[in-house]
Amino acid sequence: MTTINNILLLYPRSNEQKDFRFGFSYNWAHIATILHNVGHCVILHDYSVEDFSEESFLNEIANKKIDIAIIEFDTCSLRRSENYIHGHEIIKLLSTQFPQCKIIAYGDYCSITGKNIPFASHTIKQDYINGILLHFACEPVCSFDELPFINRKLLQEQIPFYKHNAYATMIYTTLGCENSCAFCHRHAFRQEYIVHCDNYV
Repeated sequence: MTTINNILLLYPRSNEQKDFRFGFSYNWAHIATILHNVGHCVILHDYSVEDFSEESFLNEIANKKIDIAIIEFDTCSLRRSENYIHGHEIIKLLSTQFPQCKIIAYGDYCSITGKNIPFASHTIKQDYINGILLHFACEPVCSFDELPFINRKLLQEQIPFYKHNAYATMIYTTLGCENSCAFCHRHAFRQEYIVHCDNYV
């Protein structure tokens, strides 16, 4: 029998507040959707569009009895240096105040640098979705078409920003690049080229 967890998924703030047309992180939203679909209680925060209050954050962790926190570390090349700094601050805060809470870090920053995130219980550096699902004994996603459509209602209900902007997102039809240009770092964190089929798109 699968244990039901209270899971916090969060995207730390970046240098600049996100413009609505850039939408949300697809990895973050897919992970939330999959874990929600298998019955876990999923709490979402996207601090690129939400204000962060340490007091409110700690109260929420305590009141909602968060078992696991999953935090995305985006790539610094997209002006996300503040994402790393803020994400690290949150992990340190969690590990100090709630040592029983498991902390999973993942993201393009982890892939590019190959480094573990300090104070995180686990750092996932490749295949983020399956790497996280493994921790919950969920079936792996074997093809891009097996990813569910993102549960935008979940975003709209929890983050006021997405009540108005949940549909203003890029269309995400492929991952990876078949080229290996010397000047481009993208091949460092997009190891495989995968696409949705025409019917999915």
